[in-house]
Amino acid sequence: MQDDENQFEQEEQPRPDRETEGSQPEPEPQPTSKEDDDSKSEQEPQPPSEREAEESQPEPQLQPTSENVVGEGQPQQRLQAPPAVPIPLPLTARQKRWQYFLSLVLGLIPVIVLLVTYGIGIAQGQNGLGTLVNGGLDAVFLYVIELIVMIVFLTNKQRRFVGYGLLTAFLVTPVVTAIGCTVIPNLIHP
Repeated sequence: MQDDENQFEQEEQPRPDRETEGSQPEPEPQPTSKEDDDSKSEQEPQPPSEREAEESQPEPQLQPTSENVVGEGQPQQRLQAPPAVPIPLPLTARQKRWQYFLSLVLGLIPVIVLLVTYGIGIAQGQNGLGTLVNGGLDAVFLYVIELIVMIVFLTNKQRRFVGYGLLTAFLVTPVVTAIGCTVIPNLIHP
């Protein structure tokens, strides 16, 4: 009985490093007494132990988990499958159109800021110079931000139509600004 317990304790001990490196496994200790041989031969054949099953199968990759310590400080590692990366669905025509027009409207914000401040500055006459300068600087600042955001969206395949809308607004802005700055003074001072 004590021999069986000793054998069980030996199986629970961690395998030496040389076994994990691909060398031949050590043979199991043989029973020393004749009584143990007779008792084992009378029993039914047992399935292979966990140790034998592990040695016969290739070892999968181990990935450490968030719990690194179990019991007396022995590291624990569980087998985990890598998470599957979801594949994004292609955009529908409606989604593409929505992205394009929304970004077109957002891309026209610098023009709107410039034309509104230009109109307010012209209406104030001589006192409106500060409004004109501040409005112009704000519009240029927003225009540069629009350029950077447009480049980012054009490089993203899923949001490319947002970039197309911003590109359209970016290219139309100088034309609309020139026309607006010509027409607004005639509307304010007829």
